[in-house]
Amino acid sequence: AMTMLKQMVDEGIIDPNWLAYKKDDFRAAWKQGRFGIMREQNAAFAATSNYAPFDKNFPDGEWIIIDPPTGPKGHASIGPYTAGFRIYAISAKAVKEGKKDKIAELLEWMASDEGYFLLGWGVEGVNYTKDANGVPVAANLPNPDLAFSAPGGQTVTQLRNMVFYNGDIELYARYPKYITATSKKEMSALDVLRVMQTKKWTPAVGSDTLPIPNADLKRFYEQGLSEFITGKRSLTKDSWNKWIDEFKKLGGQEWNDKGVAFAKENNLLN
Repeated sequence: AMTMLKQMVDEGIIDPNWLAYKKDDFRAAWKQGRFGIMREQNAAFAATSNYAPFDKNFPDGEWIIIDPPTGPKGHASIGPYTAGFRIYAISAKAVKEGKKDKIAELLEWMASDEGYFLLGWGVEGVNYTKDANGVPVAANLPNPDLAFSAPGGQTVTQLRNMVFYNGDIELYARYPKYITATSKKEMSALDVLRVMQTKKWTPAVGSDTLPIPNADLKRFYEQGLSEFITGKRSLTKDSWNKWIDEFKKLGGQEWNDKGVAFAKENNLLN
């Protein structure tokens, strides 16, 4: 994997300035056609305003979502994926004050269709309308300034995160199809997401609970990899093994062993 990454850098597929980039620099660079391969989030790439500069600069340009490279043992992965969870709890104070039943009623109402649409998009006919597929859209409203997607409509959707669960209705409303201004092609950040989801990913649910390395070990790890990729450190089997030995001595082996033990104890590994 390291050999392949170094080859990509050597051949200029990755922008030579990649080490110096911060997020905004990177996103400005791909819109200017600075490199031929990148990793990007679906909406940061394909949402209307985000894709517009690239569309204007390269109306005949096209980005293609590719499969991950396959290693010598047949393994391939875009990267790890995990899952987020939200837990709502009632305080002991609220229970003592006799509010438990009313709070439960509120949560049940929020899970109903009425609560879902009202908290998620506002009042139908005022803040949103529904398209032919029942998806909330900001079209044909008496006052467009009150649309759920407009600044004036934000006040009625402040609790949307309490009802949203990334269902199809939310995703279609969040990532609508549109026609680009210059190239006139159809785009959708949701279509991009769906293609991304068909690729091979490594399940890593719970990995964010694993022990983290100390600052020195993390710095050694990141600096070493960047030096191998950029050629500052020769990438040979001997130099790689020597670096791994140094990593282990600095606490890398202990960190790895603690992570494996934690994962087994918490049923994160089979």
